[in-house]
Amino acid sequence: MQYLHHRFIISSKIFCFNSALSSNRMSKFFLLYNVILVAVYSAILYFRFTDKSPKKLQAVNNVVLILQLISYICTFFCNIISNWLNSKKLYTCLKKLTTIDENLIKFGAYLDHKKINLHFNISFFMAISLFSYVAIADYVFDVVVDKNITLEVWLSVYVPLTVNYFSCYFIVLSLYLLHVRYSLLVKFLKNILQQGIFPGEDLSVVKSFVLMFMKMINVTNSMIPQFSLQICTMFILTFITLTNNLYLLMKDLMFLHAIEIVLIVWAHYQIHLKVNTIFGWAPQLMSINCSLQNHSYELMECYLLIDKNKLDVQVFGMFTVDPSTLLAVTTWIVSYLIIMIQFTPENYKPDSSNWLMRSPTT
Repeated sequence: MQYLHHRFIISSKIFCFNSALSSNRMSKFFLLYNVILVAVYSAILYFRFTDKSPKKLQAVNNVVLILQLISYICTFFCNIISNWLNSKKLYTCLKKLTTIDENLIKFGAYLDHKKINLHFNISFFMAISLFSYVAIADYVFDVVVDKNITLEVWLSVYVPLTVNYFSCYFIVLSLYLLHVRYSLLVKFLKNILQQGIFPGEDLSVVKSFVLMFMKMINVTNSMIPQFSLQICTMFILTFITLTNNLYLLMKDLMFLHAIEIVLIVWAHYQIHLKVNTIFGWAPQLMSINCSLQNHSYELMECYLLIDKNKLDVQVFGMFTVDPSTLLAVTTWIVSYLIIMIQFTPENYKPDSSNWLMRSPTT
């Protein structure tokens, strides 16, 4: 398996995103690591909800607070469950991508591994830096300086937030790996159409392209639905966080969740653009000249195979991740905010402190 895929798998194990050793075997060590993490987080929640020390809660309804925390808890456990259920399938998809790369090399289409590794290193460093900045700032001001919250209260939010944040990163990275291959297929098809003539050949180049495109569609339709549970809970968490925090001025977590959902939609949409480019160019295969007598029938067969292999990627059959989904979420958030503002008293002053960190047992 390629070096980048190996680094992807190793780093994703740390954040409970993939615990597979092979296509049919899970890592016992990282499964135990997941179980320990679940046990530790359960203990943190126990200490948080059994904390009897007096704490104040300003300007927030307890129902809203508990709903927010429940969203984080559900997101955490959904990421763990998705890891246990889908790790081997994801490993299999990455192996299939390696096979596709080997076929592309035969036709002179090479991946720029240095560029891909550079993108991985820069994006991983930026992701860690952004998250560390938010987490450390919250810890210093809320736990150390102001002493508004205890350590277990801070951990009850940031343990699931960490898993969710880096799960989002690895989902986007997975989509990026697919996008790179589709970009090569677009270039491959463009070269075929520009060459335009195959004297005395059997159209093996065109058939190879069609075969690789079908394999890529198969990998895409297999890989992306594995993230459905995580994407669905992430959308719910983002909606709840943004609707609450736009009004309550909790800008740090709101900013993180907004970045997550935008990046997933953007990465998903880039794949659709590449696939649609191939669909748009596919009819031009019929204009290729060839000295073979029955070449038109073979070209028609190739075109039909491309046309019939569509992307069929939905989140539990409910919605497709594209810009229209992002627009819908934005519309819901703005509508909710307008309603909330209309029913807010004139003398209401929202507390700008980190309200999610406060105790729900007030």
